[in-house]
Amino acid sequence: ALGRTTAAQRTVEELISLSTGSRQGVFPIGAAAGAAMHRGNGAVAVQLAERALTELEHTGGMVFEPTVMLCIACLQVGDIERAETAIADLPDFGRDQPFAAAAAALLATLAHRPEQAIATYEQVLELSPEQPHVLNYLGYSWIDQGMPLDEGMKMLNRANELRPDDGAITDSVGWAFYRLGQYDKAVEWLERAAEQKGDDATIVEHLGDAYWHVGRKREARFQWERALNQLDVAAGL
Repeated sequence: ALGRTTAAQRTVEELISLSTGSRQGVFPIGAAAGAAMHRGNGAVAVQLAERALTELEHTGGMVFEPTVMLCIACLQVGDIERAETAIADLPDFGRDQPFAAAAAALLATLAHRPEQAIATYEQVLELSPEQPHVLNYLGYSWIDQGMPLDEGMKMLNRANELRPDDGAITDSVGWAFYRLGQYDKAVEWLERAAEQKGDDATIVEHLGDAYWHVGRKREARFQWERALNQLDVAAGL
């Protein structure tokens, strides 16, 4: 593990060296920051995004994308305050861009400001109507908070049409049926979600809850225990 960490750090340093004194060099740094986020390496993404911004201060250029990347990377490592600062530093012209609005919505969600999150996701949906994860978040939130159920289910169904193999979206549809008291449909969808993403403790727990309500008590207990075991593994216990 140490060898991989050292090699990764060396790669970061090499990428950073490419950007020195060159505006063109900032773009591969931004791409590397995005790739690091997709791999779940938020700390590396923060380092790269900050370096890109530093270079742009010296060479000039657009700071919009590196600033949004810095916000998202900070959220990935749990630094809400730093993410807030990054969003506040965005130039005015960029605040209505879908990428920035989505980052602001994610920030509001993780900062436990649900009303602001919903309003911002609605803004994202207006800017880019076919975003499956935005449809997923909004549809579930509407149902969870007792807002128009038909509209909420419509958004979830559209998200599922766009990403039928996405376990998180399938889980949202199933959990929405659960919240509506349609437990047989909930089981159908949550079983599918568990097949797609069975290592997700939340999905497994949801399936256990649905099983319990349709009288499958033994299977419910098995799924709950499985979810607890997954959480223990994730926590390194």
